[in-house]
Amino acid sequence: MKKLIVFFASFLLIYFIVLFKIHNIAWFDNYIYSKISMLKCDDVTLMFTLISAVVYSISAILVYFLIFYKDKKISLLVFINLALSIIISLILKEIFRRPRPILIALAHEAGFSMPSSHAFISTTFFGFLFYLFYKRYPKALFKKIFLSFLVFYVLLIGISRIYLGVHYASDVVLGFSFGILYLYFYLKFSKKYIVSKEDVNCE
Repeated sequence: MKKLIVFFASFLLIYFIVLFKIHNIAWFDNYIYSKISMLKCDDVTLMFTLISAVVYSISAILVYFLIFYKDKKISLLVFINLALSIIISLILKEIFRRPRPILIALAHEAGFSMPSSHAFISTTFFGFLFYLFYKRYPKALFKKIFLSFLVFYVLLIGISRIYLGVHYASDVVLGFSFGILYLYFYLKFSKKYIVSKEDVNCE
C-alpha cells in the first residue's frame, strides 16, 4: 500500500510538472476551481479561512512536542521535520516561480504559488505525527479513525487554498505529491529512532 501511494504521488508529480512546463495546465486549474467556487458563500468562506490557518495548529502541536513531550529525541525529530518541510517548500517555490492567482483571491498571500506550502507542510507534518502515534501505539483501536480524520483535514486544507483563490489546483496537487515523497524518505531516516510502546515495555 505504501509503495502504491508513493508510485501514484510520483506519477502525479511528473504529470503536472510536465503540464506546467508545456503551458498546458490551465484547463485543470480552471475546471477544479469552477467546481469548488460553486460552494461560495460567507459561511463557507469563514470555514475555509479557519481551516487554512493550519499554521496555528502546527505551531501549537510543535510547542507541545518541544516543551511537554518527555522524549526529547522525538521532539527533535518533529522539529527537524517541520523545519525541513518549510525550507524545502520555499526552495521549490523558487524553482517554479509561479505567480499566485490575483483576480480570484479572497485572501492575501505573499510569495510564489507552486507548490502549495500548506498542502506540502500539512502532509509532512501531520503524516509524521500519525506515524509517531502508529509506532508508539500499534494496537490502538481508534488508529484508523485518527488517520481518517488527519487525511480528511489535510484534504480540506488543500481545498481551502483553491477556494480562497490563493493557489491553483495544480499547486495543491504538487504540494501533496511532493509532501508524500518527502515524508516517505524522512520516515526511512527517522524510523530507527522511534520505538514502539511494546518495545519499551519489553526492555
